Parts: sequence; structure tokens; C-alpha cells
Amino acid sequence: MDNPKFKLIDSDLSQLLVFQLSRASGEAFVCLYAYLACNRESEGRGFRGNALTEVAELSVSKSRRFGLIGMFALLMLIVGMAKRGEAVQPGGPTLGEQAERALSAGDAVLAAELYEKWLEANPGDYVGWYNYACALSLTGQLQESLNALDDAATAGWRDADWPPRDPDMALIHDMPGFKRIMARIEELNELEAEGEQERRAPYYTVQTRLAPYQVILPHNYEEKGTPCPVVVLLHGRGGDMNDMDELPDRLALPGIVYLLPRAPYTIRKGVEGFAYWPRALVADNESEAYELARMYTVDWIVNVIHDAGVNLNVDTSKVAIVGYAQGASAGLLTAMKRPEMLSGMACLAGYLPIGEDSAASFTAAAEKHVQLFIAQGLRDRIVTREQGQQIRDLAREAGMQVQYLETPDDHDISDEMVVALADWLSSIFSDSEQGE
Repeated sequence: MDNPKFKLIDSDLSQLLVFQLSRASGEAFVCLYAYLACNRESEGRGFRGNALTEVAELSVSKSRRFGLIGMFALLMLIVGMAKRGEAVQPGGPTLGEQAERALSAGDAVLAAELYEKWLEANPGDYVGWYNYACALSLTGQLQESLNALDDAATAGWRDADWPPRDPDMALIHDMPGFKRIMARIEELNELEAEGEQERRAPYYTVQTRLAPYQVILPHNYEEKGTPCPVVVLLHGRGGDMNDMDELPDRLALPGIVYLLPRAPYTIRKGVEGFAYWPRALVADNESEAYELARMYTVDWIVNVIHDAGVNLNVDTSKVAIVGYAQGASAGLLTAMKRPEMLSGMACLAGYLPIGEDSAASFTAAAEKHVQLFIAQGLRDRIVTREQGQQIRDLAREAGMQVQYLETPDDHDISDEMVVALADWLSSIFSDSEQGE
């Protein structure tokens, strides 16, 4: 009879460790193999190493020598392993998310500790590296902060405008290494823009075709019944059309048809996700090409609405866009350029399109009575409170009806935002019916 073995590939460190006893030649063998899975790059749980496995093995040759003391020792080993796994709860926040929350809450020391562990397993997270640099600067570890900022550039951070204005990095702004890193980021932007040059024409002209989109129908949808209002959900930069597919259930609004398009532009070679306009054109100051590209995006959103109007039982006089982050910026641009298509525009953690920073940009939407909803997280470190307030103030100056909400949240769509958004959507579609 073979030696009994029990193998456990434990991704959550929360299962019970079980061992088996068998007898061979009158002797009892207990073999416990606890394989603590540490390859967490894909799941982002912050464990060290790639395919690294720690193995704890306990063997007892004879059952009469094992006794209560041995059993107690084994139990203590199991409990110790379980405690080691308490920091990682199944389905809970990743170390990166915990670190971001700690930094937003003002606990830079804890944030730095968590980011250090997170980045060991996720070295390609350039936003994580940047936030790690912020946390280190806030705790007075200035050289380490510069090193982390340099690592952020290596991993893919390409924004050279915000770091010199970021108050979290105030202590390293005057250090020689800081200017060198900013120059390096600008150089990397130039090199990447040159690499895009050969693909420039098809990069934005191909988007005249309809982009793919998903449809979520209400449970009582009928092909020949009363036409349904339409809500277009626009994901953020780097996402795809699946990123917003949970929002309809969270809104819990009856009789709404949801359209979930995928943004029309790839970000860059080797990077997953999609965007609403190519940044390379902005970096090269190609204003005409950039304007053409983003107008293709507006036409693409309009075409999605038209396509749904042809193929689904929807009321295209009752259309609202709900956009998140860059999706909100694309939605705002659509409201500015094609306001006759919309009843309302909801901006979740969003910002103004480039060049649209005056009240005049909102005039056409105001004249068409497009209503505006804005929700902004006060702990959002990507889109600031001031950016949300700027949209609010300019839209109101132009005469738009604006509902503005601030919540104590990060760069996400919180439950409080969803509740307010649901009420607002119900209101604007109700207003549309009264106006008919």
C-alpha cells in the first residue's frame, strides 16, 4: 500500500486541512502537505514570487509515538497556517485596493507597507508604483519615493504634467532626480508616439464603422409593446463593454434597454483595453487629427443609438448616457456636439473633454434641455473634486439643469451614487413623457 498523501492547492488559505491515516506493516504514517499557493500575479493577492510554493511536511513513523502531544503540535501548525491566510479573504479587496484606500484615508505608512507587498507580485501596475511613490514621500522616505516614481515610469506611467503639481510629492519636487524622471517620461512619450506614426491613419479612420456593443433587455421586453427608454453605458479608459454589465442590476429600473458599447480605439500595442480617443495624437499636438478622431467617437455613439432604434423596440426620444471616467468625458462631448440625441447625461467620476472648458461648450445642450447628473468621490485620486465641480459650474452657467452629488468614495461607482442615479434616470424619463 502506498504512503498516504494529501495535497492541497489552497488559493484562499481558508479551507480545513485534512490528513489521512493508513497502516502499512503495522506502522501508521501521517503525511500532511500544505501547499500555500503564492503565484498571485493574476489574482493580485500580494504574495511573493512567481510559482513559488512553501511546503510544510510533517511525518510520524509510528502511531504509538504520535500521541496527544504530537496531535496538539499538528493542530498548532494548522492554526498557524490559517492565521497566516487571514489577510486574504476570498472575494475581498486586493492588497492594491487596500493600499489605495489607506492612502486615500491619510494612512501613508500603512499604504506604503501594502503597496510594497502588492508590487512585488504586480510589478506592471504603474498606477500602484505612482501611489507607492506618493506614500513614501508623505512618510519622508524621499529617495525611496524617487525610486518608486522611476519604477512607475518603467512600468508605463506617462503623465508628466500631474506629478509636479501633486501635493503628495511636494517633498521631492526640488530634488534633482525628480526632474530627471519627468524628462524621462516625456522622452518615453515621444518614442511611443513615433512608434504609432506608421499606424496613424487606420488608427482613427477605421472607426467610421459601428463598434460592437452589448444589449441588456428588461424582463418584460416585448418586440411590439411600448417602446423602452434607452440608457447607454460607457466604460472607462482601459476597460471594455463588460465593465458596466453589473450596473443595470444595481440600478434595478424596470423597462429600460441598456446598450453597452466598447470604446473604439485600442490604447497601444501590448496593452489591453480600449479608449475613446488616441492619446498619441494629443502628445504630438496633432489637433486636427485629434478633433477628427474624437468626432468619430461621437458619431460612433450616435450610430449605436441609431442601430438600436432600427433593431430593437426602443424609444430613441428617451435616451440617456451614463459614463464613467473617460466614458463620462466621451458622453459629455456627445451631449455638447449632438444634444438632440439625448434627454440626459450622467457623469460618474468624469472630467471635461480637452478644449471644452467654457460655458459656451454646454450652450447647445442647455438649449435642447439635456439634463446633467454629476457624481464625484471626495477620495478620488484620479479625478479630483475640482474637476467635477468645474463641470457643474460651467453647465449651470450655460443654463443646464444639473444635479450634483459628492460621496466619501474613491474612483469607483458607489452604492450611494447608484441610488441617486436611479432616481435621476426615473425623473428625466418621466419628464420626457410629460413633455410629449
